[in-house]
Amino acid sequence: MRLVLPLAMMILIVVSACSVGVPAQPELAPTIVSRPQPREERGWDKTVAEGKKEGSVLMYTSAGPEARKELSNAFKEKFGINLEWVAGTGPEVVKKLLSERQAGLFLADGVITGATTMLNTLKPENIFEPLDQMLVLPEVTDPKVWRGERMPFMDKDHQVISFIAGYRTYIAVNTDTVKEGEIKSYTDLLDPRWKGKLALDDPTMAGPGSQWLTILLTRVWDVDKGKEFIRNLVKQEPAISRNWRLQVEWVARARYPVGLATMREPTAEFIASGAPLKWVRVAEGGDLSPGTGNIALVKRAANPRAATVFLNWLLTHEGQTALVRGFGSPSARMDVSTAGLDPFTVALPGEKVFWVDESFYLSRPQVIEMAKELFAPLLK
Repeated sequence: MRLVLPLAMMILIVVSACSVGVPAQPELAPTIVSRPQPREERGWDKTVAEGKKEGSVLMYTSAGPEARKELSNAFKEKFGINLEWVAGTGPEVVKKLLSERQAGLFLADGVITGATTMLNTLKPENIFEPLDQMLVLPEVTDPKVWRGERMPFMDKDHQVISFIAGYRTYIAVNTDTVKEGEIKSYTDLLDPRWKGKLALDDPTMAGPGSQWLTILLTRVWDVDKGKEFIRNLVKQEPAISRNWRLQVEWVARARYPVGLATMREPTAEFIASGAPLKWVRVAEGGDLSPGTGNIALVKRAANPRAATVFLNWLLTHEGQTALVRGFGSPSARMDVSTAGLDPFTVALPGEKVFWVDESFYLSRPQVIEMAKELFAPLLK
């Protein structure tokens, strides 16, 4: 199979390194860790003072309105620094940020968005700063407070930090239509009863749809078995959408009672509002994913000191507690409570989970090309 040989070889390496079961974090209360007591760091007080003089931080983001509100209010209360946002989808954020910089406008201080956007699109533009030297607070740099007891850098160059570690299952259903236990495995989706009743995020572009396919092809199955499943899924005639919120609305209204690879944030919003939706866990397991919970700071930032203050604060217990309230997903810190979160974002004891990292996301362009071929009958 000449087309997929490079990917297959790469997958062999990735699976060997990454598909080993990872101890889950199922608790609905914080893990007790020995966190260093806050202490003054040389230069930190000066950085905070200079950040206050700058007066604001401008982040470009695809995070939802609740996350933006929680972080802005808590950061302003703590430091008196305004946290402002340019919000949009991942592609919209990329287009605006890069077009501004090409025009000589350096307005942004950083980016909070999905890992694909960060690693596959923005990082190759060489606009991110290394973050190691910017992290100074002891409770941030202590690896023991983080899941896996390591700083949650997404990439080998330490330019992107993932602060969310939510368990991701890729099926959401309308509970008025889909009975408990009807879907226990991805292969159940191939039952004739679901033909014409599935809504899928477009797997031919960056987003949860292509992430799901990458999980199938690099974690759950090998390439050949994964492609066989996808071909059979196409025969079920899923409705493909590029509008994340619309897809969730379709499922909530039972127009398509099964949603595949629905975006986490709007799904959580609909569930919180009382919509008849729930996530479904499957036998194949899920991943520990950051979603849109990734941060990078840009070169030639408009407010570099204020941005450094925000970065450090965001990764503290206090900052992550505010963030969890807004994102509705577990923190990558082990000392931040998961109480009150959707339990489907927290892995159960013994549940099969996969870590995702830079190598995973760098494989997605090849998966997207495969998706264009496999889903071609539905994209005409």
